[in-house]
Amino acid sequence: MMDPRPAVGFYGPELIMIYNEPYIELLGDLHPCMGLSARDALAQVWNEYFEPIIERNLAGETVDNSHTELPLVRNGYLEETYFSTRFIPIFDSQGATIGHYEPVVETTKEVLLERRLGTLMELSQELPRARDSHAYWDHAVQVFSRNSKDVPSALFYSTDADISSQDSTGTGGTIDSQYQCKLRRSIGSTDHPFASIDRLDFRDSHGIIKIFKKAIVADLPLTVNLLEDPEAQDLAKALQPQGFYDECRIAVICPLHPPSSKETILGFMVFGLSPRRPYDKAYSHFVYEAARLASASLTSLILHEKDIGRREKAIDTAELIKTELRQQLAESQLEADRGHTKFQRFAERSNIGIFILNMDGVYSYRNEAWYSILCSHAEKIDIDLEQAWSALVDDEYIDQGQAMFEALAATKEPQSFELRLKNTWRVSSNSINDSLPEIQPKWVLCSIFPELSEEGEILEIIGCITEISQQKWGEQLQAIQATQAKESKKQLESFIDTTSHEMRNPLSAIVQCADSIISSHKVLKEFDCCDKNYQKILLTTLDSAETIVQCSKHMKTIVDDVLTISKLDSGLFAMTPIDVELKSTARDAVKMFEGEAKAAGVHLQFHIDGSCNQYGIDSVSLDPTRVLQILINLLTNAIKFTRLEAKREIVVVLSVSLERPTHNADGRVAYIPRSEGHEAKTLLADWELSENLFVRFSVQDTGTGMTEAQHHLLFTRFSQASPRTHIDYGGSGLGSSSRAA
Repeated sequence: MMDPRPAVGFYGPELIMIYNEPYIELLGDLHPCMGLSARDALAQVWNEYFEPIIERNLAGETVDNSHTELPLVRNGYLEETYFSTRFIPIFDSQGATIGHYEPVVETTKEVLLERRLGTLMELSQELPRARDSHAYWDHAVQVFSRNSKDVPSALFYSTDADISSQDSTGTGGTIDSQYQCKLRRSIGSTDHPFASIDRLDFRDSHGIIKIFKKAIVADLPLTVNLLEDPEAQDLAKALQPQGFYDECRIAVICPLHPPSSKETILGFMVFGLSPRRPYDKAYSHFVYEAARLASASLTSLILHEKDIGRREKAIDTAELIKTELRQQLAESQLEADRGHTKFQRFAERSNIGIFILNMDGVYSYRNEAWYSILCSHAEKIDIDLEQAWSALVDDEYIDQGQAMFEALAATKEPQSFELRLKNTWRVSSNSINDSLPEIQPKWVLCSIFPELSEEGEILEIIGCITEISQQKWGEQLQAIQATQAKESKKQLESFIDTTSHEMRNPLSAIVQCADSIISSHKVLKEFDCCDKNYQKILLTTLDSAETIVQCSKHMKTIVDDVLTISKLDSGLFAMTPIDVELKSTARDAVKMFEGEAKAAGVHLQFHIDGSCNQYGIDSVSLDPTRVLQILINLLTNAIKFTRLEAKREIVVVLSVSLERPTHNADGRVAYIPRSEGHEAKTLLADWELSENLFVRFSVQDTGTGMTEAQHHLLFTRFSQASPRTHIDYGGSGLGSSSRAA
């Protein structure tokens, strides 16, 4: 047979059996019976089950049977089994029935699952209907009695603990405090249980009590072998089964406890299991769920009984609380009235305008300050928000104010804004400025807040207005004064520029004349024709001429610095970058000072840092004139401060970096940060053509040095580290070098 299902065929008048391998499991102990007559092999069920079907097959009818109970001896005992079968007649060529073909499908699992689910559904529906413990146990017995095949016998216990004295979480009582359990109901053939199991005294520790104590501490319902456990003999006698009437071999003890506490025992359910089914996973799951439903319903019932007494007590308490609440409500209302009165007095006396506005634009409240700030006369005008815009607010600010109210409605968040009013005020005579008119418009600062409901909807808008006319007038006056000061500064700078330019020509003439005097002296010195007195006069004149040259050069340096700073401030300081060889430019600049350094006895050195070779920098785009100007300023300064020292050395180092440096090489000097406004906008496009490079010139000398406080003044315009610096060394500082860089 190729049928994968269990199948059997009966052939010929003797009904000889031929079956496939899957059918062997269904035969159980009847196998082997291949080739035997079915009447002999299946004699125990033939007359009751097979004979009527064979007769219908012989008449040519196919017979279907669903979920038919066919007990079979399997696994060493008679087992409750169910099958769905189809008996198909086999015909010969003349149409006579010569055999019978029966494919079989075992449906035991489906039948048991449906039956057990039905019992659990009945438990979940019937037990919650009980209103007292007697009705609860009656409902439990009725439900389990309707499933006598899964629950052929049962015992139901409850504790003797005082339910009304327990708290809500531990309803019954722990095993230490509940000393006895009483048998409430039973299912089975006997109506008179043995006295040994009618009441369980947990103060004992022998016999059946030990079994129940094991069940309390077990995680799952406890399985008891009634035939082999000597301590369970009384329990085996009490669990006489109903239904099959076979001897019960296995019992299960299920403690009943609240879902929140396994230590609190409410009772027990003891089930005698079906002797015709194995206690497998499905059977144990049914028992577990039945115990869980019973526990939950019993917990609810006990809490319900407790709740009745608690409710009666709560009614009396509620009446007392209601009386106290009435008194508190009256006091709260009085306090609220006092608070409202305080707010009313504050609002009326405040110099801040306060208003309340509903969502239709109608004012429900405005204090006196609102009228005095917004209205041009003492008469109170009764207008809504829409009318107030055109009547009170300057036309230029109406749209702005309306937009703020719309923003509040959309975002439900507070808004604050300024408004210029049509109403005016007169500036005090002591404060009048010729540049501003005496009559000024009023200004207010308006703040609005939404009052929201519990659902988050805007109920009304609360707002306040503060007059800021004086502040606005002061801002205008300050702006005018700032403009005037700026213009005055511009004129002063123009005057300084003009004066500086005018001073350069006379200074040049003075220098030239002094140089001429010095040159003439050198010529006269070649002729020894003068007497000593005349030579003394000439020497005095020569000394004065040299003094004039030094002072004139010093004044010219100051004038040049003034003009440089002026060009920087005016944006006229032109930068003309060209491609130059960086190392040669730096070397030439240093070479210019070799003679001056030698004359001052200063050892001048020039080094090229390894970064120049590392990045392979040969030529860069920069303004060599401005770079030379900065180096001249720095080197002149270094020679000036070094020439009087015992050790006279100056080291100039050239280095480059691809990132903007923040400190010098040894980290002791922090570079001054530059703002975006100092960037030459005309050079931005030029810089974007190639990669940016940062060139660093370091001039280090062995001069007097400076303190940290003096360091902060180093690059300030026309400032020096200390007043003593100017006295000892002269000069106008390095401010122009910083600005040029």
